[in-house]
Amino acid sequence: MSAQKVIIVTGASMGLGKATAKALLERGARVVGFARSAEALWDLAHSLPQEVQTHFLPVPGDITRGEDVARLLEQTRSRFGGQLDGIVHNAGTLGGIERVADVSVQAWKHVFDVNVFSILDLTQRALPLLRTSGGRVLVVSSGAATHAYTGWSSYSASKAAANMLVQSIAAEEPRITALAIRPGVLDTGMQDYIRREGKEVMKPSEYAKFTGLKADGKLGSPDLVAKVLSRLVLTADQELNGGFYNWTDEALEPYVM
Repeated sequence: MSAQKVIIVTGASMGLGKATAKALLERGARVVGFARSAEALWDLAHSLPQEVQTHFLPVPGDITRGEDVARLLEQTRSRFGGQLDGIVHNAGTLGGIERVADVSVQAWKHVFDVNVFSILDLTQRALPLLRTSGGRVLVVSSGAATHAYTGWSSYSASKAAANMLVQSIAAEEPRITALAIRPGVLDTGMQDYIRREGKEVMKPSEYAKFTGLKADGKLGSPDLVAKVLSRLVLTADQELNGGFYNWTDEALEPYVM
């Protein structure tokens, strides 16, 4: 079922996005990788086995810039004949770690631009193609959508908003399957940032949780989560539509193996 399907992955140059792009290629999909770093995207392209390099289209750009998103879809249409079967909205930012009393409105706006409005913009532009294919929209969310950590106000609020956007897409677009996935605490650059910058603002118990996961070797593997995301964006059942799921939830067991 995955052969020849065309999937856009945002934030594809590193971490979970990179792992998801590779997992999709391994399953026979055609992948459009979108990220700010052209160099990192080309490094990914050149690292792929030669027989699948033509299945990967790197498109550098800023997910918050409408002209870049328009170019992303234009190049996708041109390369793959107007076909699009799914989007993995993985691009995201934690923003600065600041208390509500100190954080600027502008900083909040930036986090929402990346974590919410970019999802709306790309999905809106892609709707005609996704309706035609009966496509799938996956949003990489977070447990922070339902739990407030000190200093993460903009991030938590943006992830909660993204989850509700998923529900709205599910309610309004009957030919599209949309769902949000909580990937758990992964060994990625975001965790590096939390350990480096969070100590002065976060509650000691919260900060210790994240540093302890790293010290104890308990951070999750992006590769394992990526395998689940790849299966979901290719084959997720309509019964999952609108949901917010932990990647290990029982409802997702058919997509874990």
